[in-house]
Amino acid sequence: CILALLGGVTQLCSMAIARFEAPASTPIQKPIPPRAAVLIVGETRSLFLPRVYELCRRNLIGGLAKQGAAVDVFLRLDRSVKASEGSEGHRKISGARGVPSIIGHLPDSILRPMLQTLKPVQVSWFVAGKDEGDTESDAGLRNGTLLPWRSLSIEERSLALLRAFDRPLWSQWWNRYQAYRGALRYSALRNFEYAYFCFARSDSAWLRPVPPIQSFSRDKVSVNDVWMLTANDHVMVAPSGDLVERLIDMDNTGRTWCFGNPYGLSPFHGRSNEEKKRPEAPCDYEAIRGAVVEKLRCLPEEADLIARDIVEEYCCSGSRGKRFKTHAGHTEHLLAKKICGDKEDCGDQHRGFADLAQVRLAQTVVRSHFGADCGRLASYQGNPSVRSSRPSVGNYLICVLLFHDCRFRDRRMPSLGPFGGKPLGDLKIDPPGRCAWPAWFPSSEPPQPAQLVSGDGRCATIDGERVVLRECVQESEQDALAASGTQNRLVFSKPVRHAPDQLFALLANTA
Repeated sequence: CILALLGGVTQLCSMAIARFEAPASTPIQKPIPPRAAVLIVGETRSLFLPRVYELCRRNLIGGLAKQGAAVDVFLRLDRSVKASEGSEGHRKISGARGVPSIIGHLPDSILRPMLQTLKPVQVSWFVAGKDEGDTESDAGLRNGTLLPWRSLSIEERSLALLRAFDRPLWSQWWNRYQAYRGALRYSALRNFEYAYFCFARSDSAWLRPVPPIQSFSRDKVSVNDVWMLTANDHVMVAPSGDLVERLIDMDNTGRTWCFGNPYGLSPFHGRSNEEKKRPEAPCDYEAIRGAVVEKLRCLPEEADLIARDIVEEYCCSGSRGKRFKTHAGHTEHLLAKKICGDKEDCGDQHRGFADLAQVRLAQTVVRSHFGADCGRLASYQGNPSVRSSRPSVGNYLICVLLFHDCRFRDRRMPSLGPFGGKPLGDLKIDPPGRCAWPAWFPSSEPPQPAQLVSGDGRCATIDGERVVLRECVQESEQDALAASGTQNRLVFSKPVRHAPDQLFALLANTA
């Protein structure tokens, strides 16, 4: 009896031990969402506009974080107000693409709402063409004079030339590099690493949410696919590691840049006025030799050596351009070559670039003086080569609509100076009518636009500097407008589905 009892107890104990020692089911580990750094770099020439920073917060930053990613914003901005916008005109004035003169600075009252909306974890400031955080050694100088040419590396020579003859392009890449270093320091101090880095310009408007950061390529740099040169640097998303280092590294910029004439006007390319307008114009030795002492601050006795080296090696019409298969030196080509490296064939704007993932995002540039570059969206959306998977054709119409409202400019005009210029919407009509169209859409999924139709069935139409009511133009086939343009002779380089001179509104916001 006792043995039976003991046996039962033993069995019970064994069962209990077995139950105690049975391995617990492994809990399902939730994937850790990636961290991404959004680095917005450049002149604050339109980022201070409420529509630009609201759309940036909603559609760029919010889109990247849509699937739970942690997204930190880094700003590196120039708050100075320039006498003019753009730098191509400086080729005529100073013989090189330079930075316009500064006539003032955006006040804190203008910038504060922008900073409150974008919520950056780090903000740094620079002054383009002046205080950019660089040193003499970054320019190849010692005591204000260029070091002997032959003592400089290939990369140092190239960066010295880029800085001297195309300061805005040097400034773009230099300040991206500085912002990237700041993001690395920020993450290192907090013991984490970013999985992606998104570089965006400070004059971009985002008309649709971008995809979540998890959807971007892990083995390529993603860039916006546009009509102009297939890819551009308005937004670049790079995974951490080798790819982002190749994209941002300044020595790599020096290895791949060539001195070209992408938009004409360069006095250092071509001999006749007609030839100077051509992007493929070869370098002019005499013009370069006459400028290198002033531009590079080199010793006069080295002027001939440096000028010949520029023409033979560093010009896009010389050895470097032939090696990189570009005659113009577009920024887009530099971007592609930095990633491609030493490969024999990196692709081109017609076939696509081998190491770039070209994505289609509803983004356009917003200028301080002329408003949004909506025509670029219109032309892009009608491009037959990208038509099958383009963004909604309504993007162009939304673009026009978003930047018609002028309340902010009317209120801030005195403090903005030249930055209070006249965008497309500043038509010569009374302010109540001019400022009445809907503002940026409040919902994350904006509805498709609809024509602004009056009670008698006519549509609001741009006619020169006026808005008038005319017969509504219905949607047409993609190529229908290619030959004749629109009824008011607004012709774009490629057709659009809607007549671009008729205004559209978002249904949800239309009274």
